Amino acid sequence: MQQYAETVAQAGSRGLGRTVINKSETVMCQFPSGSYRRGTILNLPFAQVDGKVRRIGFAEARAIGLQILQSADDYSSSISAAFSEASEGALAGEPVSRNMQAGKAQCIAEQVRARYDPGLILDFPIGMTSINGARVSYRTTMAICSTKGYSKIWTRAALLERSDANGMSDDALKETHRLLVKACTIANARVTELYQSDITIALDHVIELETVGQINIFGVDCLGEEIERSIKSFVERAAWSDEEPTTIQDVSIVQALRRVSEICLPGGEEFFLDNGGFSIGKDMDIVPFANSHDVSSLFVTRAFEKEAYVTGLISDNGEHSQTGNFLVGKPNSLVSTAEMAINIGLEY
Repeated sequence: MQQYAETVAQAGSRGLGRTVINKSETVMCQFPSGSYRRGTILNLPFAQVDGKVRRIGFAEARAIGLQILQSADDYSSSISAAFSEASEGALAGEPVSRNMQAGKAQCIAEQVRARYDPGLILDFPIGMTSINGARVSYRTTMAICSTKGYSKIWTRAALLERSDANGMSDDALKETHRLLVKACTIANARVTELYQSDITIALDHVIELETVGQINIFGVDCLGEEIERSIKSFVERAAWSDEEPTTIQDVSIVQALRRVSEICLPGGEEFFLDNGGFSIGKDMDIVPFANSHDVSSLFVTRAFEKEAYVTGLISDNGEHSQTGNFLVGKPNSLVSTAEMAINIGLEY
């Protein structure tokens, strides 16, 4: 629906020339890591509660949450199975960790966490797996719908440890992104089915969930003095400007954005200009962003009728440690994409 497209484009339209990508140009940054999040927004149109038809309230949301907790193992196993299936045996090189069995997703022992922020939110246990030569952390979070908003199911996957410490090639990034999208999409679909069943049990009434839209957030950590400096400078300039940015002219940012947009921003190539710049089109936004740890990032959003894409370049000014051939650390993209997802979720 058009309203969905406009909301996502604003949360986080020009005649454009097309750029021919020069594969031989000097690469100005490396991509040491990245994080992907798949958000499914669900509407519970109405429910028959106490003989009346209305949107469910806090009491009903709590009842649904308690029912979900009773079947928490089913949710966790379904999520882990999605990541096991998504590996497709695409595991390169040596095992990523001595404690990880290649391609097998494992949940870390942890209870489902319930919190209110401001509605009821359930965080399922964190899991670990290895996909395409990377150690991947994954987790699913649910926001239970009530009178104040829609239900949201978010599944995220972050690359924590890789065997290519000098950065992923564009082909490796593309394949890893494909597998993460597949895993998170399967996980959200299965959680939606379980959620539908638990709503029916909790409210003793068959209610059909309506999918409002899907959101894809992919952020890559950018390593390199020039790209990190450029992203930070862009964010700082935007903070002092009264106008929202619509173009990017910085060469290092445009090059990195072009490489990533080929992977995860449908139709993104048409917005790169002949003069080497980038300019947004209809239902798009450029979102300069600094997370709670003051890490600068730059996101480009594009929304279609029921599918939205958020592509981010995150300044990799965090700390990493290298052990042998492995790069280990908590990527900045994990936090930046999380906070971007929160900002989008607040609109629903």
